[in-house]
Amino acid sequence: MLAAEYAVLQPAGLNKMVLTDSLTAMQLWDQSEIQLLSTFPQDVQQGVFAGFSDPPRYRAALGVFFGKYGCEERPWPVRLNVSFDYLFADPTVPIAT
Repeated sequence: MLAAEYAVLQPAGLNKMVLTDSLTAMQLWDQSEIQLLSTFPQDVQQGVFAGFSDPPRYRAALGVFFGKYGCEERPWPVRLNVSFDYLFADPTVPIAT
């Protein structure tokens, strides 16, 4: 996302950029996420929207969401759980909720 934002500034010397598996439109991402969230019960939706204002509720809701739309492997790989642990260990790290 940062590279794409930089590229639209048309900096001198940037002739080409290859984007793979990259988010190109935040608005479409948000619409898609809302559409996917609508398939869950209200408690999961509210937990995701609560974000880091309620970390335990948010983590539980993300677990349900990613369990369906993120990682289908059961049990989750250790590395994925560690990533969640790091994300929630320091609430000052995330910049968006």
